Amino acid sequence: MVCIITIVFAIIAAVQVKTTVRKKLYPELVLSMILLAVSLVYSYGEVLEWNLPGPTKFLTYIYDPVSHYVFKVLLK
Repeated sequence: MVCIITIVFAIIAAVQVKTTVRKKLYPELVLSMILLAVSLVYSYGEVLEWNLPGPTKFLTYIYDPVSHYVFKVLLK
């Protein structure tokens, strides 16, 4: 199963690189490769039953201080 996931992600990456380099969208290429790498790790984690944290913990870590700032400072 890991081989199939790797092959699928390699095909997706090859298509993505080909189209973004042709259009010279290098920042988009970097971002899409980062997102693809994160999704690859989570796909491996699902297949190999790794105990990975959910993305909601990360989002809470990022947006919790922002929401406190908005509700305490901006909405006085």
